[in-house]
Amino acid sequence: MAKARKPKIEEQKPESSGAVVRHQKLCLSVDTDNKRLYG
Repeated sequence: MAKARKPKIEEQKPESSGAVVRHQKLCLSVDTDNKRLYG
């Protein structure tokens, strides 16, 4: 499910044991608890 690009980055769980990667136009959120990748 592709989303339109937003100027603001919405992080679902920044406190969880995951990693947030921001590279220019690429924004990924890795949720290690559920082994999911959000981008």
